[in-house]
Amino acid sequence: GKVALFEILDTLEQGTRPIMEAARKQFAEEKGGDNALEPWNQGFLMAGDVTRRMDPYFPFEKSVEQW
Repeated sequence: GKVALFEILDTLEQGTRPIMEAARKQFAEEKGGDNALEPWNQGFLMAGDVTRRMDPYFPFEKSVEQW
């Protein structure tokens, strides 16, 4: 039931917490400090990385041809 589900989720969170903390620390270092970790900054600062990583799969120059 509900208790078992939350036990599973708590175990998952505890097991991945060090990975998330390390990722947040690295993100802050790369993007200019703790201010980068504010919720209203994270999406904006991450958007460029995601776009750059997806560009080989969805190149802008091919968009007109596809359309």
